[in-house]
Amino acid sequence: MARRSEHPPGTGPALISERLQLLYETHRPSRPYTDAEVAAALRAKGYTGSAETLRRLRTGEHDNPTASTLTGLGEVFGVGAGYFLDPVSVEAQMMTRTIDELSDGAREGLAAIIKSTLEMERAARAAVDSPKRKRGQTTD
Repeated sequence: MARRSEHPPGTGPALISERLQLLYETHRPSRPYTDAEVAAALRAKGYTGSAETLRRLRTGEHDNPTASTLTGLGEVFGVGAGYFLDPVSVEAQMMTRTIDELSDGAREGLAAIIKSTLEMERAARAAVDSPKRKRGQTTD
């Protein structure tokens, strides 16, 4: 029986496995990648890695990939190698990757929307918190 990583989800090798699986499933809209396709893409970029090694990484059976493997996977999927190790939320990293694909004008527009939304949320929170403070309640 295959050995599964004993690290908690979202850390160490478990994080690598989760992030790699997410890229397989979401990077291409038509269908998930196969291990053989990713191995071929790694070789095309000058990296090594077999379909079996990728399967083991993706399922958490292999828990010690080389820096070269993570760098190559990053290049294949258009993310930095740190994507596989950084515990910052996947959603934040995926949004960043998507935003990077936008034109300069679209990024500026998106920044204005985010700024406006933050200002509205802060104002709404302040309005809710103000009566509580007057009554001596906390927001914790």
